[in-house]
Amino acid sequence: MNVLYFYDPPFKAGYDKLIKMYPSVNFVLRYDFKIQLLELIKNGTDYIFFLVDDDVMINPFQENCPEFNEFKKNPDILTLSLRMAPNYRYKNQPILKSNKWEWRPYAKGGNLYNHRLRNWGYPMAVGGHIFKREDILTIIEVNDMKNPNFLEGALWANPPNRSLTICFDKPKIINNIANQVQTDFPSHITGISVEELEKRFLNGERLSILDIKKKATTAKDCYLRGDYKWEYNS
Repeated sequence: MNVLYFYDPPFKAGYDKLIKMYPSVNFVLRYDFKIQLLELIKNGTDYIFFLVDDDVMINPFQENCPEFNEFKKNPDILTLSLRMAPNYRYKNQPILKSNKWEWRPYAKGGNLYNHRLRNWGYPMAVGGHIFKREDILTIIEVNDMKNPNFLEGALWANPPNRSLTICFDKPKIINNIANQVQTDFPSHITGISVEELEKRFLNGERLSILDIKKKATTAKDCYLRGDYKWEYNS
């Protein structure tokens, strides 16, 4: 696992603590997002799994699972989504066949597009999707990007010609919207400041993983909304 990261000076202590907590993870301090991302991808495997800093694993994932094997062998599948699942219940969401669906009708501009259903038509999101390296390498090489938001924009503007997305019976990750650490793309957050997160983390606290997992069982989509609880993690 590689973590490409960057921080402003006031947050150095938090990253120093985090890196010591996970010695098996390859933390890479960012100096040029695109150059370093390409290096990591080229030195990686044929399949690339992107996560961002507000994704939380809520169920285990194994590479020898049927869904991943189907993704690898089926040329019509664009991505394996770890954040979408048939147990999400919104009116008119796609009817899945063996956990596969056609994503284009639900994409913006598609005949079935609906704001509430937009994630069913957004297979190029970098938060919780597995890609084929051959599908994304050239896109990254020819586009300018300085952070994951620009990466996602480039991927979404150039989706490979594969019509399907596949997911699991239950989601493997959920996206918590507790904070925002970049300013290029403002988004809705729950209002916890990065300063508060840093202070409480250094004091031995973090957002409660158990609480997030519990709330995820009744979530309507891949974004977790609501108040957060804290737990001690010294």
